[in-house]
This record gives sequence, structure tokens and C-alpha cells, in this order.
Amino acid sequence: MKIYQHIFKVLLVVLTISTFPSVSFSSTHSYNNHEKTILFTTPRSGVNLVSCCMLAVTRKPIGLFPNLIHPRANSRLNLELISDLPFIYRTHYLMKSTEIPSDYERLIHLTRNPKELLFRNFSISTKKDLQKTQVQIFLNEYLDRFRTYENWSVGNRLLIFYEDVIQHLDQILIEILNFSSEPPLFWDDYISNKQSYINQIYDSYTNQWQGNHGVSAVKKPEAVYYTKDIEVDLLQYIDQIVREKAPIIWDKYLKRFETETPRDR
Repeated sequence: MKIYQHIFKVLLVVLTISTFPSVSFSSTHSYNNHEKTILFTTPRSGVNLVSCCMLAVTRKPIGLFPNLIHPRANSRLNLELISDLPFIYRTHYLMKSTEIPSDYERLIHLTRNPKELLFRNFSISTKKDLQKTQVQIFLNEYLDRFRTYENWSVGNRLLIFYEDVIQHLDQILIEILNFSSEPPLFWDDYISNKQSYINQIYDSYTNQWQGNHGVSAVKKPEAVYYTKDIEVDLLQYIDQIVREKAPIIWDKYLKRFETETPRDR
């Protein structure tokens, strides 16, 4: 078993450092993988794009944590599945770690730059707007998700940002496959039909919400940035708030999104 896992990981490394050549895996090969993975997501962070592309690559259904099938997500792509057992279970909300079933060994946290989420979800034009109760509740919940991630076993957790997904989708999928020990049995098909699958995911999502929840980025090759026209002072004030609320989380994970002062000032 360990030999097969090692071979699989080597193949994934080869995929990562190449330009994604075709890879052949036997559909009859048994990985005997009974450990389940939680996809713990911040809303509006690309969960439909990631999970549905994973379905296309593995042809396994998308689970709804803790032990259901996600009917809407599985219907976005009209693909024949090879199993009725999910390996990845989606959720926006997670119970205390002591209450999570023991067969969930791994955690993937999919999230996004907090400033993008704030301006996507709220009308913010002044610093005073950031003191509104709902905004503060949102920020606290956002940071609590990182605390859940931090409390998970280091070797069994994976952090993914929307900003990386939208720019490097294929690399992210390979990273998830490697992390979860899932064989990419249908990788060649995914690569051949990638844009068609992405269009289907986008159209299904758009029809579901009838455009009321903003623009989905899954059909676009670039990220949608809600902060691009926001004043630097206001963005830096948000950085300050997040840094003061959770300095360790800021330094470890969120400093990459820090707004810098323009050089011409």
C-alpha cells in the first residue's frame, strides 16, 4: 500500500513541475482510501469551481458534511460517476473539533483575501462603516475559521486561497489530489474539456442565484477584485483592524494581502 502511495505522489510531483502532460491511471487500481476530507470554505471563495472540477477529475460525488451527498453541486456537471462515495465533503460551517466524526482525518480550508470579501458583501465607503455590527461579526467569524484550521493536525491540513485558485487552477487541483491521496483518473478528459466544464459550472451557478449574488469569477481567466478602486487609506485601515484582532493569523497567512502605500506619495 505504501509503495502505491509513494508512486502516486511521485507522479503528482511530475505533473506539478511540467506543463500537465497526460497521465494514465488504471480505473481498476484500488487505493483503499477510507479517510475523508473536509472542504471547509468561506462563502464566495470559489467552492463551486474547486469542488466541481475535482468531481470532473475523480468522477466521485461531492459530499455535504458530515455524511450527505450535495445534490446541487453534483448536478452542475452532467458526468457519469464511478463511485457513490464522496472523498471530499463541503461545508461553510464546522462544529467543534471534538464533535467531528473520527473518519475525517484531513481538512482543506478554502478562503479569500478578507478585504475582497468585505467589499463584496457590504457597502463600505468610510472607516465608520467598518464599525457596524454586521461587519464586525463577519470579521470575527472569518478569523475564527483560521483558528479552526490552526487547531487541526499540521500534517493533515491544507490552506488554499481563492486568489491562487483563479490564477493557477490546475496546480491547485493537483495539490488537493496529492494531499488527499486521490488518483486523477480522468485528468486527460478534464484538460480536454476544461473550458466547457467551467462554463457549465458558471452557468449553473448563475442560474441558481439569478445574478443576485454578484459576478462569479469561474468563467473568467482572471480574479474579480472588488478592492481595485478603493482608497488606499481605507484598505490599510482594514489591514490594521485584522492585524490587531489576530496578529498571529495576520503574520502567518494574511500579510500577503497587505495594502502598500503607493511610491508616488
